[in-house]
Amino acid sequence: MKTTIARLVNLSPSLKRLGAEPLPVKTSYALAKMIKKVQAELEIYDSERIKLCEKYGRKNKQGYDIDESKMSAFNSDYEELLQQEAEIDYEPIALPDNVTISASDLLALEEFIKLEE
Repeated sequence: MKTTIARLVNLSPSLKRLGAEPLPVKTSYALAKMIKKVQAELEIYDSERIKLCEKYGRKNKQGYDIDESKMSAFNSDYEELLQQEAEIDYEPIALPDNVTISASDLLALEEFIKLEE
């Protein structure tokens, strides 16, 4: 499936929360594989994000300060990074109907999961 880096960034916390739920072995295994694929894409994203921070700002104790005069260019490049396509090979994961998941996580994960019937 093709998606954007922005979608994966937003999806990641929901995947991690779902990964912490007790699930059947088959479901847990499929979820772990998906999380690994998403994390691999996000590692590349994070490396590129840091390059942008270094290009437009200075490192400090909390991370990076982006120079005000370069903020517009940084935001433009960062938005371009977030809109990059990523290819994630997966099958939607069937979740048992007794799994605990918030509505916001369910919305974030809707393309990647399906409920067992």
